[in-house]
Amino acid sequence: TVLVDEDAPILTSNKRSRKKPGPKPKRKRTSADCREAVEEARAMLQHVVGRLPMSIGSGGNIARVRALGKVTMDDDRFSSTHHIYPVGFSCDRYEFSPVHGRIIKLRCTIFDGE
Repeated sequence: TVLVDEDAPILTSNKRSRKKPGPKPKRKRTSADCREAVEEARAMLQHVVGRLPMSIGSGGNIARVRALGKVTMDDDRFSSTHHIYPVGFSCDRYEFSPVHGRIIKLRCTIFDGE
């Protein structure tokens, strides 16, 4: 059994990755069929999920999804043929911290970064 302190502070990192100067990545053009498929998938997901936040996982590996985010098909940084990183996705995870000697809440969020 994992004891979770719901009132524990959320640890976040203020470190930002340093961007190399240069042109912004080119955005891909997507077809109308692809955009329509994305909208249909979004509508289905909103219907299936119901309300947020929702907890997923079991045992000691539980995360609470706070926001699903939005899939951006026009930007190579957030989607590929193997991975999707929805901008705005946010979840909380609970992990044991050897520094603090207890379980802490970690918030994971995907930012646009522009």
